[in-house]
Amino acid sequence: MELRILGPIGFLIGWIAISLLLLIWEVDKAKSISHHAAAQKSSYVMMAIFETISMTLFALFTIGWLANQYDLSPLFAFCSLLVTIGLTAAAWIPVTGKNGKLHDLFAWTAALLFMPMLLILTASSNVPSKARLVNAGCLTILFILFTLSKISKSVQRHHLYAQSTYILVFDIGILAAAYL
Repeated sequence: MELRILGPIGFLIGWIAISLLLLIWEVDKAKSISHHAAAQKSSYVMMAIFETISMTLFALFTIGWLANQYDLSPLFAFCSLLVTIGLTAAAWIPVTGKNGKLHDLFAWTAALLFMPMLLILTASSNVPSKARLVNAGCLTILFILFTLSKISKSVQRHHLYAQSTYILVFDIGILAAAYL
């Protein structure tokens, strides 16, 4: 099996989990995906399992295929590995309770690493020019969203939407590199 297909499958599994989480359990637009998952034991376990599968496929795709396909800097594979570890750990460490700060450290570090990953794809001459253009746009959007999430009370009141958009834009950038 070609590892290239694992990217879309992994992202799809992640989005199915988020969709189920928001369809089955109560939604509060000011809360993060992690806060929604931690609200119920069943939602927490479901998200942790789905996220573990999704992130395993993400690592196989980005490290096993994407980094090799475009002869990307080892820094790309290292960032991808840290994103995988961070988001998987964050899925299993509830945001609520005594380990909330540890959860936040893993989750925010992984989210921040999305930007250097897209920057590496944008800067690599081995990546097709259309994909590099898409990645430059995605990187710009991520930077704006991240900045607004820290300084804008309005964005903070709609954290779920900003976080979901941030993830979706990253997914688009990664998939653009593989399929454009």
